[in-house]
Amino acid sequence: MPKDTLTYTGREQTMSANTEKNAEIIATAAREMHLSTRPEKVSLRDIDRVKSVSVEYLDECAATGVLPTVRGVAARLGISRTAIYNYAGDHPGTEFSKWLEDFSDLCGEITMTAAIHGTVAAIPAIFVAKSRYQWREPAAQVEIGRIESIPTNEELMEKYERYMETENG
Repeated sequence: MPKDTLTYTGREQTMSANTEKNAEIIATAAREMHLSTRPEKVSLRDIDRVKSVSVEYLDECAATGVLPTVRGVAARLGISRTAIYNYAGDHPGTEFSKWLEDFSDLCGEITMTAAIHGTVAAIPAIFVAKSRYQWREPAAQVEIGRIESIPTNEELMEKYERYMETENG
């Protein structure tokens, strides 16, 4: 049987490049789920334990090549991503809220660094960084002065003619 053929319930199906890529994506997600599986639930009030589990999760992500996510660390803490954000929203200004902001920023930076180095596709990485990690491109700062009056067409034509005269000498 050729290397790129899969037997499924007695029928052979040739896997396309997209199917192979999807299998790779699913395998990566399965590795992340495996990394994030934790039998005991960590109390979010225990910030030292939250930080310790976060570092363990990041170390395992580095060892397996899986990009870290807030969902991944939440699962590792034994809770959902929504529960993490709800807790942070209910406890603004706490050390936990600061940790979540820092961890989220770190995930965004890792995603963007991976895109810069070409280890992940840049456009999806930018989308993920913007939608999940509130990453924003630096905005150009433009100062707009107050407009006293809007010139008429005749005034604009006069300025244009003067400009052309100085250019043509």
